[in-house]
Amino acid sequence: MKLRIGRLELDKALGVVSRAVSMKSLGSYQQFVKIAASSDGIVSLEATDDELYTRVSIEGSVTDEGETLVSPLICDLVSRMIGDEVEIFKEGASLTVKCGRSRYQLVCAPADHFPKISDYKTGQAINMQSSVLRDVLSKITFCAYKGGGERSSYYTSGVLFRFTPEYLDAVATDGHRLGLKKCRGKFTEETVDVMLPASNAEEIMKFLPDDPELTVSTFLSNNQLFLEFENMVVASSLLDVKFPDYSRVIPSEKATTVSIDRKEMHDALRRAIIVSRAKQHNPVARLKTVGDVMTIFTDATDVGSGEEDLPCEVTGDDIEISLNPGYLVDVLSQLSCEGILFYWNSKVTPLVVSTSEDEDYTYVVMPIRIE
Repeated sequence: MKLRIGRLELDKALGVVSRAVSMKSLGSYQQFVKIAASSDGIVSLEATDDELYTRVSIEGSVTDEGETLVSPLICDLVSRMIGDEVEIFKEGASLTVKCGRSRYQLVCAPADHFPKISDYKTGQAINMQSSVLRDVLSKITFCAYKGGGERSSYYTSGVLFRFTPEYLDAVATDGHRLGLKKCRGKFTEETVDVMLPASNAEEIMKFLPDDPELTVSTFLSNNQLFLEFENMVVASSLLDVKFPDYSRVIPSEKATTVSIDRKEMHDALRRAIIVSRAKQHNPVARLKTVGDVMTIFTDATDVGSGEEDLPCEVTGDDIEISLNPGYLVDVLSQLSCEGILFYWNSKVTPLVVSTSEDEDYTYVVMPIRIE
């Protein structure tokens, strides 16, 4: 294998595929980057940790075609080299990487150790604009459980995509809060549920193209979800678990509606958290409205207490509810609207957060019961 390729293009491609390199599976294909050069001038870079797979194809000048596995050290080397073009050629069991005055030899491994990727395009393609998919992921992925242990294979550690002939529902929950984003439109002939690991959903969001109008095609194949756009393919393994009926968590009644400025609420809660987080295992803030003022109370016995008064508009009975303030900060950080809406029924029922700018988004926070 021998080729020349633009350094900036190679650096960008390696930066993408390196996200799927495993840091744990020492000595296996999961710890390598695969480089394949074909006679038509296409250079493909691939990596996988068996949970996430990435492939980027770029153009180069290929003298001798071939393929090999190489250490991800090549990513750091190329990013720090000085020059416009990188020359890569394989000699025996090493791969030479040359750019400008720099020349390095990296140990490589046979490419046949890398798993063969199935023909994922045999299934039905589900197309979405990049901006739509990014919006969906940003508004729900943070709701999922991110820790390890037994819960890492439970539904709380995943993101559900429910494709139907009329809409797409994207849902995530950690058991204390839930995010639901609905997209109207025809996606599939029949209802299809797909459960992505939350960690992979976060990575996919980083890979999405900057062009908001660009189409992202998704395919289901062999218990994997493939996404294809521009010169890139990303695949994620799926969780084989059933997501419970999320509609039962969302209150159907809206006895009280509170309209309040998002940024003011966000900033006030961030200040309140400074005190409330002293209760490391159970940070609590109490929200209470009286007339057109919402007060945020926070108290940590060994540290101190605080109050924040915010103007608001209340329709219905006043609110008084205790909850984890971090859950509200998380959602307010993801939204860009000026105002938000709180829907509330009682201090023992969930608080619902929404916005008039996106009526298809619902965020639910469970209350904390304080005797």
